[in-house]
Amino acid sequence: AVFGTENVTSDALSYSMALDGIAEITGERKTDPFSAIDEADTVFLIADFMEEINPVLMTLVKFAVVRGGKKLLRLGTYPSKLDRITSVLIKTSEEKVLDSLKHIIMSTFDSSYTSGSDAIDRASEIVRSGKVAFVLGGAFLFSPDVKELAKAVAYLAGRLRAKSHIILVPPKANTLKVAERFPLKAPQELSGDVNVLVNTELYRDFPGVE
Repeated sequence: AVFGTENVTSDALSYSMALDGIAEITGERKTDPFSAIDEADTVFLIADFMEEINPVLMTLVKFAVVRGGKKLLRLGTYPSKLDRITSVLIKTSEEKVLDSLKHIIMSTFDSSYTSGSDAIDRASEIVRSGKVAFVLGGAFLFSPDVKELAKAVAYLAGRLRAKSHIILVPPKANTLKVAERFPLKAPQELSGDVNVLVNTELYRDFPGVE
């Protein structure tokens, strides 16, 4: 209403799409707070470059693992400093991140299911054995598959017997509010004389993301 247009896009669009994906599974366009990590036995981090994008949250994860004795699983495509304290690292290509989650989902239907990957099978066993905090963020929030990734995480969380949490990490300071307040469109959907771009913040300092 302020700008007199509904043609609004933003670099918060991918985060908004992830919320949409979660809502398709849970019925709610929201996720759990960072503090939910404290309630879990295992933190399952689905992310790349989290140290560069969300250093505060990564400090909380480190404390939870090193001081709190929680297990850390990570699904990613690039190395991370967190890998030194990770119980199971599922390292795969960008094209197979979603497939890795689908394998773990399959293991919730049949505990004898094997994916062909030792790392995925070990992670599946841990996920089935206790409370899990699924953390989706980092560079994965800029993936063209972000909505499907979020749906897969939400579906997996809902499949577990023990209470699990879904934590979607905003990549920038104001991403959450922009995603909540604006009906964001993809750039190719914009038309007309008045278009608005809401830039929450600008990052140029981490590899692999433009």
